Amino acid sequence: MARIGVYGGTFDPVHLGHVGVCRQAVSQLRLDLLHLIPTFIPPHKESSGLVSGEHRLAMCRLAVQDQPKVFVDEYELARGGVSYSVETLRHMRELYPTDDLYLIMGTDNYLTFTEWREWRRIGALCTLAVASRELDDKEALYRQARLLTREGILTVFLDNDVQVVSSTEIRNQLNSGLCCPGLPESVQDYIVRHGLYRGEAGR
Repeated sequence: MARIGVYGGTFDPVHLGHVGVCRQAVSQLRLDLLHLIPTFIPPHKESSGLVSGEHRLAMCRLAVQDQPKVFVDEYELARGGVSYSVETLRHMRELYPTDDLYLIMGTDNYLTFTEWREWRRIGALCTLAVASRELDDKEALYRQARLLTREGILTVFLDNDVQVVSSTEIRNQLNSGLCCPGLPESVQDYIVRHGLYRGEAGR
């Protein structure tokens, strides 16, 4: 039986915090494969200013090129429409009918998980694997875990190094022409080469 991870997000742009979560998830959960899946239209975020899926896909591939167990998956971009996790998990369950699935997410998504579409169904399809994004979020995370356990939903907490990296802040820095230490060098080079995040022309 294989162990499969699913890690979705806008990745606009993918940064070192995301890369670190991938590395920790593969190691700690002993994953055979981790699907890194850029969303097409995120259900909980403003999407009008997203960089194109083609660029986000390319940046993700560059960011994890040294992690052979991470597969950058085009599924949600190819499907189009709003990228609901329950639909992606159903697709993954079709691909891996007897394997263990882990849905990887950060603090903010975990704490709002009960607002997601068909969240109980998601919990029945996989184990939630949560990466802290703040230094002081443990109490809130454990409270949510107790609530979800009563619903029969399993949670695993990743022992990741907390990196307080904000994609919004990174985009603002890039728009101002600043170098961003929160980006992998290969991603920074790609952004500069393609003129991304520099006003409307960089979309």
